[in-house]
Amino acid sequence: MTSLKPEIKFCAFLDVLGYGDIVMSVDRSTDKKVEMLDSVFSNLQSSISHITLKRIKEKYGDKQELYVKSFSDCVFIQSDEPYTILFSLYNIFTSTFGYYTNFNYNEHCTVLLRGGVIKDWTLKIMDLGSLTRGQISSIAGKEEMQNIIGLGVARAYYTSEKSGLSGMRIIISPEVLESFILRPYTEVPFECYFIEGDNLLYSPELESDIQKVKLFFLPVRENEKGNTVNLYELCWPVYKYSFSDNKTDIHTFINEVIKIEPQYDKDNIRHLRETAKLLYKSFEIAMTIDPTAYPADEIKSAKDKLKSIYEAK
Repeated sequence: MTSLKPEIKFCAFLDVLGYGDIVMSVDRSTDKKVEMLDSVFSNLQSSISHITLKRIKEKYGDKQELYVKSFSDCVFIQSDEPYTILFSLYNIFTSTFGYYTNFNYNEHCTVLLRGGVIKDWTLKIMDLGSLTRGQISSIAGKEEMQNIIGLGVARAYYTSEKSGLSGMRIIISPEVLESFILRPYTEVPFECYFIEGDNLLYSPELESDIQKVKLFFLPVRENEKGNTVNLYELCWPVYKYSFSDNKTDIHTFINEVIKIEPQYDKDNIRHLRETAKLLYKSFEIAMTIDPTAYPADEIKSAKDKLKSIYEAK
C-alpha cells in the first residue's frame, strides 16, 4: 500500500499565450525566436519569482506555504491559503503586463498570461530528473527536486486552458472563493464582487502599504462558445491596489494594449480583445475609487480606445 498522502491545496496553472506562435513561426529566424523567448522569460523570471513569489516566501516563510514548479512556458503554484494565491496572481499579472511598457514590441515582447485557479488534491513526488543527480537519501524533501501530480494540477490546467475563454485572464473556480465573504460592488454598471485582505508585499516604511487591499471579481456565466459555465475572473489592475500603488498604472496598461495591437492577426486578436474588455472594467472600478485620478478628456479617450479594440468585428 502506498505511503503517499494527497493534500487539499489551492492550485494555479499559468500559461504564456502565444508561445506556440513564437516557436512555430516560419517567418522568424531561430535567432529572432531565441531573442523573443529570452525577452519573455526574463520578464517572467522577474515578475513571478523576484517581484512576487520570492518576496512573499522571504517575508512569511512557513506561515505562507507557497510551492512553485515550472516547465517550458507553464508555471504551477499551490498554497494552503486562497488569498495568497489570488494576491500573488493579481501582482504577477499586473507586473508582467507592465514590465516592458517603455519599449516597443520589437525590442521586448509584452507577455500575455492566462491562469486557472481551483481547490483540489495534489501529491508531491520525486522528480524523475532529480534521480539522475544523486541518491534518493540526499535529495529527498528538497522542494526543487520534487514534482507535483494530482487532480489539482489537472483541474487548474483545464480551468485555464479548456474553459473556452480567451485573453489575459485569471479564471477562478467557485470553490476557491468559498473561503471568503464576497461583497457586491454596486458602484459599477456590471455585476462585480470584492474581498479585502492584507498587502502581502508591504514595506513597513510606506504607510499606504499597511492599508487593506481590495480584490475585485467578475462572474463568468457563459464562455465564447455560448456554453454555460460557473466561473469567476479576477480584475487587474485596479491602480489603488496595484503593486506600486501608482495611479498611472492602469493608464499605462491601456497604452500597452494600444502598442501591441498591430501584433495580433485575425486568428489571435480574440486574446487582445478580451484583455481590453477586462482592462475596461478594471478602469471603471478604478474611476469609482478616485474619480479625479485623470482629466475627463483622458478618461473618455482611454475608454473609447479600449472599446474600439474589444468591440471590433
